[in-house]
Amino acid sequence: MQVKNRPFEDPTVYVPTEPFYGMLGLARRAGKVTPGTPSVLAQLKKGAAVALVLIDESASSGTKSKLWGACFNKGVSFLTVRCERSMSEAIGIFAPMATLSVTDEGFAKRLISLCKECTEENPPQSGNAERR
Repeated sequence: MQVKNRPFEDPTVYVPTEPFYGMLGLARRAGKVTPGTPSVLAQLKKGAAVALVLIDESASSGTKSKLWGACFNKGVSFLTVRCERSMSEAIGIFAPMATLSVTDEGFAKRLISLCKECTEENPPQSGNAERR
């Protein structure tokens, strides 16, 4: 799966698999994850090494637009994900969070491979989630 940078459009939505959450937790323990939209935007603005930005589909349209634009301008890959459980829970931060960045290329590639494209043929597994 290749991540496409398509700002200002409705990007493809990916559904993380269960191993995705484990890998995300491992990346956090390794110190390779930056949680929260303000922190991610600050990293992108100052040109810090960011390999991947994960954006929860439930984030506001303004947040998504800012992040898509920043990622596109800096050439950083991003995924819009439909999480059945929150990303913050997976990294051990129990506060609302719709965005995080991964600073390691290896973790980023593995996280990308652990997501499935969400389409009409492959809807999310959550019973009450809406189809895209």
